[in-house]
Amino acid sequence: MHPLAHGFAAWAGATRSPGAAVLADPPFDAELAPELIGTAVAFHYINRMVTILASPSPFPGPRALRPLTTRIAPRLFARAVKRPKVAGDSLRFLERAEPPEDMGWAKGSPPVAAAFAGFIAAIEDEAHEATGRDARAVVQARVGAWSGEDQELSRAWVEAAITELSEPEAAAARLALLAALAQHQIDDAAVAAYHRHEPSDRRLLALLAWSSAQAARRVGACLTSRRSM
Repeated sequence: MHPLAHGFAAWAGATRSPGAAVLADPPFDAELAPELIGTAVAFHYINRMVTILASPSPFPGPRALRPLTTRIAPRLFARAVKRPKVAGDSLRFLERAEPPEDMGWAKGSPPVAAAFAGFIAAIEDEAHEATGRDARAVVQARVGAWSGEDQELSRAWVEAAITELSEPEAAAARLALLAALAQHQIDDAAVAAYHRHEPSDRRLLALLAWSSAQAARRVGACLTSRRSM
């Protein structure tokens, strides 16, 4: 691996590792920070949503067709990667918004700042319908104190955080905390508990998106200061 590529890979791999020296001295200058920190934030968000929602295979259709789809898909993916792209083209799909304070890292690139601002505004808007204010406050406080560490194997940490919430808000906060900090601990019971009070799949998706974005934003905010989480 080229030394420069190795440096970028080490930085990316350390984006949730407390004490990693590379986070205090990243292998890029301020001009590249919006794109690289933005990429890290996007993947922290996407990885959570994929872990929660995606099937084991990225290829659609019956298993019997997998040999065909695995031959065709690489060609389609390669075509998409090679297609010319212009920064800011996709902004027409988003409402204009101001970047949140914790996304100051994006301001050096207007297209990146506008993309994340619109994305977060849309998620925040949906989240107000998906859960209550008290549940959101609990999640924001817990994620805001997160330093990249793995959570304990039991869900005692979740239950301790939601003890003072009403049953509907506790169900929402439980699922949101798991989505943000321990996706592998989400099970049918956690989803069913939320659905008992909010049967809408759209609001379920909004809750998962919002909480995943909370964790991703926490990563980005910590990376901005050029120090470890």
